[in-house]
Amino acid sequence: MSDKLIIHDPILYNHYSDFQEINSTWNFIMSFTIIKYIWGFIYKLYLVLFFLPLLVFYKYGPKLWGFGGYAGLPLPDILASMTGTDSDLWKNKELEPKAIEIFMRHFDAFLIGIGSFIYIVFIFCCFLCLFRSCFRLSRPTHYSPSKRSPRR
Repeated sequence: MSDKLIIHDPILYNHYSDFQEINSTWNFIMSFTIIKYIWGFIYKLYLVLFFLPLLVFYKYGPKLWGFGGYAGLPLPDILASMTGTDSDLWKNKELEPKAIEIFMRHFDAFLIGIGSFIYIVFIFCCFLCLFRSCFRLSRPTHYSPSKRSPRR
C-alpha cells in the first residue's frame, strides 16, 4: 500500500473541506516524538502481520473467488491478465514503474476489500455483544449441582 494517507488523496481532499482540519490536527499530533515512535511501531506491525502476508498471498497464492492469486506468475503476465493486453508490452523496462503502479493499485483495492470485510465483522461482533449484554442472552441458566435442594 502506498505511504500516502487517504486524506492526501486529491479527489477526496478537494471534495471534503473537513479533511484540511483533520490533516492539520494529524500533523500536530505527529509532531510529538513519542507518538512518532508509537505510530512507527504500529505501522511496522501492520506491515508484518497484515500487509506483507496478503501481498504474498495476492502474488503467489491461488485464485479465490476471482480475486488475486496469480500463482507466482511474472509481473508482465499478471499485468497482461489485469489489463487485457499482450504480456510482451509489459516486458519493456520503461514501463516497469507503471506496471508496478497498476499492480499495487489492484492490490490496494483487494486490501481495502479485505479491510472492509474485517471492519464489518468487527462491528457486527460489537453489536452482538451489546445486544447480548442488554438482554442477558449470553448463556442460558442451567441446573447447578452445587445448589441442589436438600433431600427429604
